[in-house]
Amino acid sequence: MGVAERSRDQVEDKLGDLHETYGSFSIKQTTITLPGEQYASMRNGAEPAQVSAYAAVRNDDDDEILHVEGEREPELPGVELPIDESLEPAICEHVQQEAGVDCVVEDVQHVTIAGLRCRDDPDAATLYNLVVVFSGRHETGVPAESASWRQLDEQIQPAYA
Repeated sequence: MGVAERSRDQVEDKLGDLHETYGSFSIKQTTITLPGEQYASMRNGAEPAQVSAYAAVRNDDDDEILHVEGEREPELPGVELPIDESLEPAICEHVQQEAGVDCVVEDVQHVTIAGLRCRDDPDAATLYNLVVVFSGRHETGVPAESASWRQLDEQIQPAYA
């Protein structure tokens, strides 16, 4: 089985695990075209599929969502993980490290299946990754200097989610 087929199978398996744990949630699909070098790097990686996991953590009053400083604007805390890693403990640990807040994952807000194509070779097989946005709640801690609570109407979505 090739890398593209393994990435597709891994994405399907992870979606099945998420459905089993959380029930139904919205799923979007998108295609991202990568330059040849970047596509080759992804194709030659140790794991064919990755997960970008984000946490939309609500504060104690349920009216604000935790954000961290991004390159250009505030964003949801998130982390890139191998697809076979347990997502919930990893995202909670990342939120604590990045934002100084302990959280609990409660649900999946939505998932995006990202099909990765090679710009330089249109016949190259599609590789698949997942973007998972979890909803969670604040347990303890005060946001670090690089993090802040933002009103729900200001909520920012992660890239291609």
